[in-house]
Amino acid sequence: MKRGKGFTLTEILIVLSIIAILSSIAYPSYQQHYKTVYRTEAKLALSAFAAAMDNHYSLQTTYITAAADNDGESAITSTTKPGIFPDAAPLDKTEKLYQLRIIEADAFHYVIQAIPITGKSMEEDGLLQLDSYGQQAWDKDSSGGIGDDEWCWDKSECA
Repeated sequence: MKRGKGFTLTEILIVLSIIAILSSIAYPSYQQHYKTVYRTEAKLALSAFAAAMDNHYSLQTTYITAAADNDGESAITSTTKPGIFPDAAPLDKTEKLYQLRIIEADAFHYVIQAIPITGKSMEEDGLLQLDSYGQQAWDKDSSGGIGDDEWCWDKSECA
């Protein structure tokens, strides 16, 4: 009896099983890679935001007026949007994953943050922070604040 050309059901099931196993290993790594990329884009946006803050200071001799709708007299709160820079990141994509905010600002110092937007893929990643002294922080445990071991931007640097 002559065997027809093609694959048996057993061969197809074995190939599908191998593909499923490889996919289950690769997909989490793929997701982690994208989170790293998005976090890096937020870091770049914060660095560019800091440069815009410094440029504003060189022209105005204060950081206070860098906020949107800030007359230089109003207090800056944790929801203050920047008036001199886009208020969301990544800067070059339509889907924004982080809100960029001025958390503190006075005549000589500022603190800015990239805060994950609720309901987006980076929601559980924690905020990133940068200040006028160049100190970097990442709320890696998503507690809403910066702990003693979170004064870094990379997992490899954090204790």
